[in-house]
Amino acid sequence: MRVAVPLAALAASIFYTSSAEAYCPAGSWQVNVGGAIMCQCPDGSYAGYQGCPYRAPPRPQCLPGQWYSSIGCIPVGAEVCSTGGWCNPGSRCWNSSGKTVCMPAQQAFALEHGARLAKWLRENRATLVGTVKERHAKGAEYVRDNPEVRQALEDLERVAAGYAVGGVAGNPRVGAELAGFYNSVKAAERAGELLATNQYEGSIALVHLYSSAILDRVPGVPPGSSEVLTLAGATATAYAYGFFFAP
Repeated sequence: MRVAVPLAALAASIFYTSSAEAYCPAGSWQVNVGGAIMCQCPDGSYAGYQGCPYRAPPRPQCLPGQWYSSIGCIPVGAEVCSTGGWCNPGSRCWNSSGKTVCMPAQQAFALEHGARLAKWLRENRATLVGTVKERHAKGAEYVRDNPEVRQALEDLERVAAGYAVGGVAGNPRVGAELAGFYNSVKAAERAGELLATNQYEGSIALVHLYSSAILDRVPGVPPGSSEVLTLAGATATAYAYGFFFAP
């Protein structure tokens, strides 16, 4: 025989039972409420037919320089990997041979952007026009005239100026100092890898080249900063376009 319970309890789908039918969902226990055997949860509420309601555990207080992520407290700027681990600020989670490793952000960006650039060259049937010297000159010309590169340079100037104001070694005259690096002998030599029709390796080399050249000339800007990577990607794309397609 069931013991009567208040309508409010029934409306809330509270799970109750008589002593003869004593059973409670996992995580709850029996209590006697007005003659009825109820199933109480750790937070003091009563179990419904689906068991105890889920209560997220309270978040711990983070230490300075940390934030509470889905896997707990980690350094500010760190990246949470899909496998449950995390990588320090300036690094990226990267899947290699089925294993997740931490890779410098600059290197990860070069691999990602280089692969996209190589795919674009293949799909557009990149061809070589003119002499090698002419192609390098055209590549540099496209870089100088490309609006995305110019915008990225301006953005990098601003962030470098911000680092300088903040006391980090930076240079607000970045644009002036970078003006000549596109025509460097190193750029011509490394871009030559594209001649071997290995567009994937050559594209990655270009992104590495320009990101390294930027960092060499802009002290104090972190290697993985978005401004550096944006400029490196825009520069490599414009150079590759001029190198392959310009008449």
